[in-house]
Amino acid sequence: MTQLVTAQQTGAITIQQPPSQGNPAGYLNVPQGSTVFCYDSFSTQNRFYGAQIGGRFGWDFERLSID
Repeated sequence: MTQLVTAQQTGAITIQQPPSQGNPAGYLNVPQGSTVFCYDSFSTQNRFYGAQIGGRFGWDFERLSID
């Protein structure tokens, strides 16, 4: 997903970047009227290489039942 966002006021959008000597926290306020390009992606995979083994056990004694 891509998106262009324009800051309506200074400080409305904050960008986190790697810390630097002048900005040790790594946060940058976007000035009013600046446009920020946002790109977001997500990917996943699910692979199972194996077998499934199971069993069942049941036991009844009058009113008591265990499965």
